[in-house]
Amino acid sequence: MRTAGLPEVELYQFENRWGQIWRYWLVSEDDETFTVAFAGTTKIIKKGVYSYKKINISKENKMYGRELILDMCGCDVSRFNRPSIERWLMELCILINMERCDLHFWDYVGYEEEKAEAPIHLVGTTAVQFISTSNITIHTIDLVEECYINLFSCKNFNVPEAVAFTLRWFMAKSHVYRTIERGVNSRCRNM
Repeated sequence: MRTAGLPEVELYQFENRWGQIWRYWLVSEDDETFTVAFAGTTKIIKKGVYSYKKINISKENKMYGRELILDMCGCDVSRFNRPSIERWLMELCILINMERCDLHFWDYVGYEEEKAEAPIHLVGTTAVQFISTSNITIHTIDLVEECYINLFSCKNFNVPEAVAFTLRWFMAKSHVYRTIERGVNSRCRNM
């Protein structure tokens, strides 16, 4: 019997006679069965019942994705509105080659009484732009001219270019940003 463990991880794809496909991590194998795992459960699969093949995965220490966290102060609040934010998202996605999907806003448009009574940290616009490889979120705080952005994608993107474009768009006077490599130890490496 052979046991596969990190870093010698093996992913197998199994297919039944109707074309349904499953992918499992190989735990062990003998002449008659595979012991496989997925999402914390193990399963024994008899050889000969399903067709199967090994899926090649790079064993290099790559990350799953990258997250950009950008905090900006002293921004031009005239840019803190739905049309401007939507235009920024459109142009940013073109710049960093991301495919836009759904866009959702949360703000006080149409709720002026609630806006007048809201705590300072809630007076602004929040948007979530889903992209085919994850999402971009923005939170503006109008009364203090601040803006907070997170951009996460499992597709690589040019961080300095995204930061520079965003700083110009919102005319930030100061900023701090950092990137986080996500899923460095993930079995589903991407970048």
